[in-house]
Amino acid sequence: MSNTPIFIDISAWVESNKDNDLKYRQSQAIHIFLATIARLHPQYTMYLKGGLLMGLVYNSPRRTTDVDLTAGFKPQVDIGCKIKDRINLILPGVIATLGYIGSRPEIEKVRTFPKKIDNPLMNAKFPALKFDLLFISRLNGPHDRIAIDISFNELAPRKIDVFNIGDNAEIQTYGLVEIIAEKYRDLLQQPLRKRNRRQDIFDLGYLIQRFDFTKKEMEEILETIIRKCKQHEIEPKTTSIEDPEVRERAGRDWDSIQLEVGNLPDFTECFKVVNNFYKILPWEGNKSSTQEQ
Repeated sequence: MSNTPIFIDISAWVESNKDNDLKYRQSQAIHIFLATIARLHPQYTMYLKGGLLMGLVYNSPRRTTDVDLTAGFKPQVDIGCKIKDRINLILPGVIATLGYIGSRPEIEKVRTFPKKIDNPLMNAKFPALKFDLLFISRLNGPHDRIAIDISFNELAPRKIDVFNIGDNAEIQTYGLVEIIAEKYRDLLQQPLRKRNRRQDIFDLGYLIQRFDFTKKEMEEILETIIRKCKQHEIEPKTTSIEDPEVRERAGRDWDSIQLEVGNLPDFTECFKVVNNFYKILPWEGNKSSTQEQ
C-alpha cells in the first residue's frame, strides 16, 4: 500500500479528451463520480479497478468509461438505495467544488445481480450492484450514461494504492499486484462463467511488458492469484493458461479491441507474453500452489 497519496492530475486527463465531445463529457462525468466516491469513505469504502484504472493511472490506450469497483463492506438488502441516495446528496457539492457548473449528474437506476437468484444481495455468493449515472453536461445538452459496477464479497485487497485527485479528494484503488492477479483469475474463470475476457490478455500484456517485478512482487502476485482462484473454487496450475478453452475464449473478438486502442498487438504474441509470465512465477516455492504433475 502507498503510505503517501499519489497525485493524479485528473483535470488534465479530462482536458486531454477535449478534441472528442463525447469522450470529454464522459471524462467530466467520471471526474465528478470519482470525487463523489472519495467522499463516501470510510462509510462506504470502494476500490477502483478495471479498464478505467488502467487508463487513468497506467496510461493504457484501452480507456473504458465503465467504472468497476470492489466494495470494502458487506452487502445489505437495501444497500443499493442507500448508496444511490448518498451519492445523489453529495453530487451538487462536488459539482460546485470542481467547477462543473451547469452539469447535472444523477444516479438513475440501481440493479442487483445475478438476476436469477431471489434477493441476490443476501443469497448470492458474489453479488453485484449496477448503477447508471445519467450525466447532462450543460443546459439542453446531450444525455450520457456511465455504467458503474460494484462487486461484493471479494477478498479484501492486500495491496492498494491511494491517489489524490485534487480538491482534498482521495480514491483507493487496487495495487498493481492485485490488478494482475485478478486479471489472471478472470482468465481462468472464463470456462466456469461462460464468458470471454479478451481485454485481460491485452491489459496483462501491457502491464507485464511495461514493469519490472522484483522476486518479492512475483511471489505476491502468485499468492494473490491462488487466493483469488480458490475463493472462486478454481485450482490454478502452472499450465492453466494454456487450457484450450481459456485460450480460445480469450482470443474471441480480439480484433474488436482495435477500435479502442488503435495499434493492436498480435493475439498470439500477446498471449505468449501473458502465459510465459504466468509460468515463471515461483510455483515451486509456493506450498499452496497446485503444480502439473
